[in-house]
Amino acid sequence: MRQYWGNARRPLGRLKVVRHRQDMPYLRPLTAVVALVLAASPASAIDLHDYAVVKVHRGINHIDLGVRGQHATVVVGHRDNFNAHSVDVTSVYLSAGSPAAGLGIVGVWNDLQESLYLTTSGGADCLLHDFRLLRSLTGAPPALVVADRPLRPGDTFGSNAPVAFEFYVLMHNDIGLPGQPAYWFKLVETRNAQAEYCDVGAALFRELGLPKYTVWSGP
Repeated sequence: MRQYWGNARRPLGRLKVVRHRQDMPYLRPLTAVVALVLAASPASAIDLHDYAVVKVHRGINHIDLGVRGQHATVVVGHRDNFNAHSVDVTSVYLSAGSPAAGLGIVGVWNDLQESLYLTTSGGADCLLHDFRLLRSLTGAPPALVVADRPLRPGDTFGSNAPVAFEFYVLMHNDIGLPGQPAYWFKLVETRNAQAEYCDVGAALFRELGLPKYTVWSGP
């Protein structure tokens, strides 16, 4: 089955967009209704108008991601560097009962590897790596947008440079297929920002309309 979710909101101008499709037999979306919509419009991606950004902060966050029967816990830890380049590490968990009884980690899978956490980091002036966790307003699965500004040769933390966006949706291994987790965020699309930015938060806001609800609160 080849599929991905929703309709992507596209900013004005030309963007480099790459959609990621993968045969995933036996793995079904969280709702049958969404699956029918996808079958009818296989060229669509995420419609950001249908999502709200979930606010999270450093520490333990108990939130509602809209996953039926699952409690969401987001843990944000801070790794001091004693300079301007500290790192926040965020992990997402789902649990069918009380989080105190156990947490199931939700990994982030791109085409190459799985990561068990998200990072927010940069310099004194600008963030180079950040994300926005999204809850659907229409009953679709949660989504995730990751923004990344790689340091090119000659760049500084204060340079304007290209920013790449990665779009993920939550998947559910509802039949317990061996080798797959219960829940994970799957990469469905990548695109490059129109302009160059110092701070990826500015790129997320100006190009995708996503508010600046970052976990970052300084080094």
